[in-house]
Amino acid sequence: MNMKNIMAGLAAAMLSVSALYADGSIREYREILRMQESGMHSRSRHVFTQNVSGNQDSDIAGHAVLSAVVMNVPGYQGQVREYFTGNQNTQIMQQILYHHALNLFESGDYQQGEVYFSAVLPSMLERAQVDEYLFKRAYCELENGKADRALLRFIELEKRPVSDYSAPARYSIAYIKYENKEFLEALGWFEKAAKDSRFAENANYFIMECRFMLNDYQYVTRHGEDMYNDVAEDRKPHLARIISESWLVLGNPDQARKYYDLTAYSVGEPKTRADWFYSGSVLYAVGDYKGAIENFNNIQVRTDSIGQVANYQLGYSYVQTKNKVAAIKAFKDASTSTYDIAIAEDAYFNWAKLAFDI
Repeated sequence: MNMKNIMAGLAAAMLSVSALYADGSIREYREILRMQESGMHSRSRHVFTQNVSGNQDSDIAGHAVLSAVVMNVPGYQGQVREYFTGNQNTQIMQQILYHHALNLFESGDYQQGEVYFSAVLPSMLERAQVDEYLFKRAYCELENGKADRALLRFIELEKRPVSDYSAPARYSIAYIKYENKEFLEALGWFEKAAKDSRFAENANYFIMECRFMLNDYQYVTRHGEDMYNDVAEDRKPHLARIISESWLVLGNPDQARKYYDLTAYSVGEPKTRADWFYSGSVLYAVGDYKGAIENFNNIQVRTDSIGQVANYQLGYSYVQTKNKVAAIKAFKDASTSTYDIAIAEDAYFNWAKLAFDI
């Protein structure tokens, strides 16, 4: 850990300490600083305990507490609370709070992590610590449901000089935008994040999702097969779904059916209303009318725009399976909806024709 800035800030204190500790303890204090600067916190803590623990100088005591925090010594929290009184705004106390917040972050305690990160003054951190501070504080806020606040902090971090936290910040911005259904902005950020190998796989998957949500079906069908072969198993069913839907929109029912057959649902996972409609539409498009009837009939309420299309295709499917009585009812239901006038008029014509035939 680089303590050069802290050492410079304590220069005046060092002079006073040398006058007070003419017995040689100042040499031990300097040794503590040197070892902490080199990351030798175990050794620095040992030196403090064995040689200068009797001194009451707050800076020396603070460095001992800091070593305990960095080493995550069991029970160090009591030392922090004891040292905190009277030393709240000192630079060494800021380092103690910062490293305690890091420990909480690593343990997954994002709620308390946010509390302690918020107590740290960024202006009192070393320059090399600011990026980690911004990212991990923002991550805690995101985990605690404060996405808007986290977004501002991730953007602030992304504008800083490039560091190991730049790509994680870009990916986090992209994900927040995606969750907010701002797919065009999310797409741009995912494309930036994908340039870092650590995020390439996840970012490319979400790029595909964003393209689909932006109705770029050509992109999905052009790149979908290669991605399907490489993507993680748990993502394959959903990816197959959006590839299938894209082919269906582009008028290729055979390809749509190919990927539809790959959209296996997990055992016990219930299908939604949209799932039943999608399944019925694909089977209808490839002429599997019995399968289409089964899926459309699982849509219990068919009184909206989706229901009107389902009723119309259900009527046609019944005609193909020689069930004119059921077809009459389906066409009648489709004709009474006004979401799509063309469908309503054609459904009315088919309903009247079937009624006359029967």
